Amino acid sequence: MNCRSEPLPIESELRNLRNVILTPHTAGLPDGLKFHKKRYDFFVNNRKRVENGEEPESKLNQL
Repeated sequence: MNCRSEPLPIESELRNLRNVILTPHTAGLPDGLKFHKKRYDFFVNNRKRVENGEEPESKLNQL
């Protein structure tokens, strides 16, 4: 499995694994919470919704 290309190819096996959460690539910034607070809050809220059996706010990973 090649997971080095970005964005992740549509045919990637990672997209179909139930134990994988795909997140945006935000490497290189010293404080992700400070610079990406809105994105971080969105991710945390969606993760909590899924853990509670709810639908995420946005299904960005659906094709």
